[in-house]
Amino acid sequence: MEPQQTPFDRIPAWLRPFQRVTSGRSILTGIDGLRFIAILGVVLFHFSNDIYSFHASLSVPTDFAHSVLYFISKGGAGVALFFCISGFILYLPFLDLDRPVSLQSFYWRRVTRIEPPFIINIIICFAIAVHHLRVPIADMLPDLVKTLSYSNFLLDHKASNLNSVTWSLELEVQFYILLPLFASFIVRRIEMVRYFIYATVIGIGVLLKIYGYESSAWTKYTLLGGIGYFFTGVIAADLWKNHWSKMSDGLYPDLFFLCGLAIWMIFATGEKISNLTYCWAFVGPIGFLGMICGALRGTVAKRILGFPFIWITGGMCYTIYLYHSFFGIGYHFVKRIGSGLPFAAYFCVQSAILLPLVWGASAVLFLLFEKPFMKKDWPKRVLSRFA
Repeated sequence: MEPQQTPFDRIPAWLRPFQRVTSGRSILTGIDGLRFIAILGVVLFHFSNDIYSFHASLSVPTDFAHSVLYFISKGGAGVALFFCISGFILYLPFLDLDRPVSLQSFYWRRVTRIEPPFIINIIICFAIAVHHLRVPIADMLPDLVKTLSYSNFLLDHKASNLNSVTWSLELEVQFYILLPLFASFIVRRIEMVRYFIYATVIGIGVLLKIYGYESSAWTKYTLLGGIGYFFTGVIAADLWKNHWSKMSDGLYPDLFFLCGLAIWMIFATGEKISNLTYCWAFVGPIGFLGMICGALRGTVAKRILGFPFIWITGGMCYTIYLYHSFFGIGYHFVKRIGSGLPFAAYFCVQSAILLPLVWGASAVLFLLFEKPFMKKDWPKRVLSRFA
């Protein structure tokens, strides 16, 4: 009898260098596949405004073009899906009661894994602002300090001038800091109590999105603004550890995945208060929970998300997220290609050009600035060279 293939065995040789480093042989490819969906939505959303603006300057936008742009803008909710995934991944180790999590190891791993790529990116952004954009160093230093300390969004109530996407990382860091405290309070309680607490926190997050998001800086610019999504991931982790991991793959989770994706595409919306905003606040966490279930236990969804290119690209999402706005510059060199087409077709043409550019450049940056820091022992290896 032949040994069962692992996801690593199915990776083509050309993709192997871009495989992220893991602590062991076990990997949930469905979760990395969800990262792929999230980063694809975010990248297309951020590119869409420039593409639409140029196309609109050549011809009067049609109602259909507005509808296409509105649909693409829903990709911005990929950030909320990232929050769910963070909740899932970070909470999962705390549920293993036989192997208590060392707080020192937990925080040190976050510092050694996440901080170096982030610091490198911000220094590059700072150098571009000073050298290329000719902004005085003295004017940019406050932004540099606030961005590196994850406080720009909180203190200035706006995204960083160095790299605007870092606002979501500020919320992630707040979650990293507080999660062990929550886990120590909840993980050993009986299941009914745990799920009641999870649901209560998610419910509070929903109410904050509806009643306090626009009126209070504390709910809009802190972890409170995304707490419902993080705890959607937390409850998914508990369900996986105690229930889903013991189930077989099936078509019902595929149905949950499709329903969750449909909820995202129908109800996701921006910050402007409307009836749709209220609906999204309620059903968004439910939809993402369904997508996580399908990614982990769906017969079809798990297989699709487990396609090597998809989950390996998902594993590079941190680098892609930090740098993708850089590659939007490439659009200005190719923007006239297909510009005579209707907007939907023009957007597809431009995406077919820009997405491979983003992937290729991000893959190189991933190898240079992120993958080396995925190895747990890299600080020791660096120090040993100076010993």
